[in-house]
Amino acid sequence: MANQSTTNQAMNGAMKLTGAALTEAREALGMSQAVAARIMGVSGQSMSSWESERVKPWGKNAEKITNFILASRKAVARKYNFRPIEVHDEPELELELELEADDRGPAQQFIAKRHTRDDLRFMGWKLAEAEGQSANGADCVATLYETQRGTFVVEIRYVISGRCFSTFGERDYLLEKTPMEWVADLIRENTEIKYVDLD
Repeated sequence: MANQSTTNQAMNGAMKLTGAALTEAREALGMSQAVAARIMGVSGQSMSSWESERVKPWGKNAEKITNFILASRKAVARKYNFRPIEVHDEPELELELELEADDRGPAQQFIAKRHTRDDLRFMGWKLAEAEGQSANGADCVATLYETQRGTFVVEIRYVISGRCFSTFGERDYLLEKTPMEWVADLIRENTEIKYVDLD
């Protein structure tokens, strides 16, 4: 199964966040993916994955995309005289993209299923979801969570059999244990590399 088109409802419940809508909004402003990604504070890889609908935006990323699309439509509707923005230029859009850390709401309880072991119960947030295939070609859905403790959980559900396999731990551990590249992309694009400041 090829990755299916996925959508999110915008905050007003009307707008659908599709890859085509994001591409149209970006191109209407004359922006490259690199520039649009810089404005939204995400990686170019994330922009590419969202526009191709290889990865489904979630949470704060969905809100960023919503604001970007709305700003683009507003600019076109009012016939603002936008010129193509080069990478070295400063963005000239009035986008409300800065979010507070608690904008994703309070932590919720989730249960990640495991076929051969006890299920995982934890408090946290759902970060993202993507569809793809296993090494054997089986259709799968992967869901990524962040726990209150700052670790991550990946649940992979096989669509036909309903079997679920979940892994939890630090970001690098999950990447090391993930055999499917599309799941690794889901983790990379929705988690941040954390450093210890020694200064």
